[in-house]
Amino acid sequence: MNPNLTIVISRLNSSDNVIFAVWVIDSPLPEGFTHHHLAWSPELTTIWLAWQEMFSPGQRYNITGVENTPFEELNLLPNHKTPYSTRLMQQFGVNLWEWLWSGDIRRSLEQNQSFALGLQASLRIRLDIRDPDLIPIPWEIMLPSTSRPAISVNQQILFSRISSDVGILRLKDKIPEKLKILLVLGEKETFSLQEDEAEILKNIFQAASSTAEIDILLQPSTKKLIRTLDNGDYNLFFYGGHGEKTPEGGLLYLRSDTTINGIELAQVLVRNQVTLTVFNACWSAQPDQEEGVMIERSSLAEVLLHYGIPAVLGMRDTITNEEALTFIEAFSGAIAIGKTIDEGVRIARQQLLTIYKFNQPTWTLPILYLHPQFDGVILKPPVETTILPSAPLAYLCLLEGERTTWKIQGLIRIGRHPVGRSGETNDVVITEPWISSEHALIIHRENDDGSHYVLKDISRYGTYVNISGEWELFHHQDIPLQHGTKIRFGAINGQILEFRLENPNIY
Repeated sequence: MNPNLTIVISRLNSSDNVIFAVWVIDSPLPEGFTHHHLAWSPELTTIWLAWQEMFSPGQRYNITGVENTPFEELNLLPNHKTPYSTRLMQQFGVNLWEWLWSGDIRRSLEQNQSFALGLQASLRIRLDIRDPDLIPIPWEIMLPSTSRPAISVNQQILFSRISSDVGILRLKDKIPEKLKILLVLGEKETFSLQEDEAEILKNIFQAASSTAEIDILLQPSTKKLIRTLDNGDYNLFFYGGHGEKTPEGGLLYLRSDTTINGIELAQVLVRNQVTLTVFNACWSAQPDQEEGVMIERSSLAEVLLHYGIPAVLGMRDTITNEEALTFIEAFSGAIAIGKTIDEGVRIARQQLLTIYKFNQPTWTLPILYLHPQFDGVILKPPVETTILPSAPLAYLCLLEGERTTWKIQGLIRIGRHPVGRSGETNDVVITEPWISSEHALIIHRENDDGSHYVLKDISRYGTYVNISGEWELFHHQDIPLQHGTKIRFGAINGQILEFRLENPNIY
């Protein structure tokens, strides 16, 4: 169980300055409950506006009551060799961290991080933002220094947003053992391209989990959408298509002449106890505005949470199809093997960061909202009960240097140290810097498809497997192994190892 630290930010009425109250409403430690007041400075607004101009040029969000200073007065981190975009991303992330995590709030964070570390668990940090002006800010980029990871990709933290204005959490009586997905593609310019996109998405979900059931609706009527949800027993609802922000949680365009608003959709989803909703739409995590003023609790994500949806994953801004598919592939692969939703988002965000780089906004786009009483579990975690003492003999062979060979009889553990963080002993110790303390397992399994070995990646940087002559990166996934499969742990320039069966003819 991951301990929770929940922080609230709320504006105070003040005639002189823009003051926010920040306090802890959930902490595993009694001494973790604390509060203080913070002023929002014009300098913070200035770098926020500069960040929008660089990374979200179509947006313009202000902080009500704060005057802006000229961009020319920005005091970015001095480093002429680092691109301006990187320094701006870093500086805003550091500024947000120093603003939020200061004084007693920082001490609470440090105490709770130590507590979670002692449990060998991730600290689940949840941010409850009660001022609509602060909702569009990318809190996911907060970082304590330029040499440390951002809060949303930190391996010791599970970060999400929550809302305190929520309905009763409604979950299925039993945790499902497989994904059942309703994939809805609403109005877009070209219907034929939608069919291709639907097939790609279906293939991604099925690659993540061979047992997943996926139903597809292309530009359905409202009646058909509701009927399908009522009869389907889905645990994941995915929407991609046109929409717009409104005070009722936005409008989803199922067809050019057919819409459903956030409130209407929420009622259907709650009635059918859908656990996770995913919206590939740039407006889904942003509040609506009226004459430049943010409307409180008007974003689609907040409206769905208000009605009791356990988890809502939306987008802060426009995301390309390629970026979205990269994210969905990593995310679905993570939750399919039993990762919690917030852990799956962290893994998929890290994948975006690796591919599209820190100084691009792609990794900042996914925004996860969780119901405050929801633990993030969408699937029953798989239990490793299929390891057989009579498993066929196999070997892991180092093809470089001393050419060491390790025997595998059902299970072997790979890591950087003889003993991993959880206390498990590693059979294969590789001391390269990109190897995690507990990096991977090679496990023998039996299922309906027969008997086979798989490599289970549990690392920070992933595992490269040579498939058809090309090295492919796998992160927190299960990879079927065949006789002769070549593997690199942690980096593309890592040592090459080969999986071999004593009797290749058994497969």
